[in-house]
Amino acid sequence: MNERMGSLGFKHVCQYQYGLEGGDQVYQEVVETFAWLPLAALVSSSILVLHGGIGDGGWGLQQLADARRPRREEGVQQDCVHQAMWSDPSDSDAFMHNGIHANPRGDNIATFGPDVTAEFCRREKIELIVRSHQIVRHGYKYMHRGRLLTIFSARNYCEGSNDGAILLISRDDEGNLRVRPKRLVALER
Repeated sequence: MNERMGSLGFKHVCQYQYGLEGGDQVYQEVVETFAWLPLAALVSSSILVLHGGIGDGGWGLQQLADARRPRREEGVQQDCVHQAMWSDPSDSDAFMHNGIHANPRGDNIATFGPDVTAEFCRREKIELIVRSHQIVRHGYKYMHRGRLLTIFSARNYCEGSNDGAILLISRDDEGNLRVRPKRLVALER
């Protein structure tokens, strides 16, 4: 996936920084490390944190937990892994955005609607899905009737003027889980 980004991609940055041969070696080592990283995290049994989204929502947390490691781009990927890594939510809660739609990122990548998010959360008994895979202007954005939160930590991404954000999760005095995004204002250039 990264190779398609050309000069904006991490591989190019490695090659620029360490030379062609050294950069390729650094890039491959990072790719190998990422292949072993967890695909998602479940916070306090109620918040699912992942990179992309839930795609068609037809898979469950157990399928993701059972996914083979290390993850490899080559060959056929497990569908739930591909969806968790690359799918995106629709940007609207409107009825016309319900269901599964094509995604401009490419073939076999879904855009999922608020109904898919609601059903996934109900079936898997989670309250919130936190994901990051898209830039959002103010660093974070609640969608799908508050069941989905996109958080993007890189402010000024690709020379832009977007804010970044981090997520604070803690328990209050009554033991209730509280989720609060903290905005990191874009740096002036």
